[in-house]
Amino acid sequence: MLKIIAFPDDGDSIFPMIVCNKVREGDKRIVRLKEGNPAAHHVVIVDDLV
Repeated sequence: MLKIIAFPDDGDSIFPMIVCNKVREGDKRIVRLKEGNPAAHHVVIVDDLV
């Protein structure tokens, strides 16, 4: 099975990539899929690397 790493923002990667948008609706923060298809894949979400 192919493994995919998902980044919440645009970026470079050697893996197939999924791009999400963070949206604020009132007090809620919602992550929505922007690009890519995570169906049938194991996905790791990477956020706020420093």
